[in-house]
Amino acid sequence: MRYYSDTSSSTIGWTTGATYVQWYRPAPKPQPLPPQLVDAVWNAVALLDLDLPLTSREEVSRARKQLARAHHPDIGGSLELMQQINAAADLLLGGFRR
Repeated sequence: MRYYSDTSSSTIGWTTGATYVQWYRPAPKPQPLPPQLVDAVWNAVALLDLDLPLTSREEVSRARKQLARAHHPDIGGSLELMQQINAAADLLLGGFRR
């Protein structure tokens, strides 16, 4: 037996099996990203000199470490540039789940 109810916001329903009843709610449709966030991601990728698509956290971390060796304030680099590098890496690393 199956029951489906379609409302304007989502579909809710239940199905019965031999020994259980399973409730489900379909995953929401992905929403487009705001243009400001898209621009920030593109700028972060360009600053870290990465290729798209990003494949792993290690790729972003490796790029951050490489740039940190060259631009860290303790070795004569710019504080502002290092802050931008860290912010870009943090933004991109937020897209990966641990």
